[in-house]
Amino acid sequence: KFFLVLNKKLFSIPDLNSLNKIKNNFIKKKYFYLWINLAKKNLKFKKLFFQNENKEEKIIFDFHNTNEFNDNFFKSLASNGVVIIENALPDNERKRIQKDFDELKKSNLSTLAFNKLGWLTNPIKTETKSKIRFYSKKKISNYPHLEKLSDKLTKEISGKTLKTEAEFYLDKCTQLPEEKVTGDNVLHIDRWVPNFKIIYSPLEIKIDNAPFTYLLESHKINNTYEKMILNDNFQNIEANELYDLKKKTQILLKENSLIVALTNGIHGRSSFLELKERMLIFLQYARSFNKLSFLNYRSFNK
Repeated sequence: KFFLVLNKKLFSIPDLNSLNKIKNNFIKKKYFYLWINLAKKNLKFKKLFFQNENKEEKIIFDFHNTNEFNDNFFKSLASNGVVIIENALPDNERKRIQKDFDELKKSNLSTLAFNKLGWLTNPIKTETKSKIRFYSKKKISNYPHLEKLSDKLTKEISGKTLKTEAEFYLDKCTQLPEEKVTGDNVLHIDRWVPNFKIIYSPLEIKIDNAPFTYLLESHKINNTYEKMILNDNFQNIEANELYDLKKKTQILLKENSLIVALTNGIHGRSSFLELKERMLIFLQYARSFNKLSFLNYRSFNK
């Protein structure tokens, strides 16, 4: 527990509050450019987050006939900041994930029962006036094809394979209109340094059950991005006037689809439009990619 707290407090990559705590503008800029310049030394990051790319229109890729990534896939990710993989997993693995979500719904199971079923935590239930969320996680090794995709993608994005866990999020809308919750169905960024996550949906997500939303190209760390971040009110993304937020894209998904998103870009989820539910697995990498990873950039560029 001590080392988990130490890693979170000392070694985790700069978060949204790190700049707000710095009141001196000169020091704030120095701190910002320190980590941005370190990120640029990672050749993978430099291409994805900093260099201007030719515009790629295609953001949807079908893995039905192949499980290999091609150059166009990563060109699209570098250009847009988000891509979608359809037919991402074999059907037996998709069905297993759906079965696990059905288990998560049975939140009244005993601790012993959940441990026997391979869950790493008891279900965590959170509620707002209009939504209930159930959360738990399992080892990603339970899903070998998802783990393989994670390994390949993290190696191509960060320069090394990053390990993670499969985090299950089950959201149920209970009242309309759904209230706004910061960091959820309000547009935001996760970090202001290069950052990414992978999101898997075993079921179809339509316009009415809260699709993921992304402002294409907003992941590029350029002069406009720097102005937004160094603004004292940058955490209120929806109030900024540097980006046209009306151009955000709602990403509707077929069943068995996976999203790769560079989440220093502007994103969130849409609000529920009907009393429905949404099931997603999130793959996040904060524990396996930290400040030390930025400092050890040379090993990523071999």
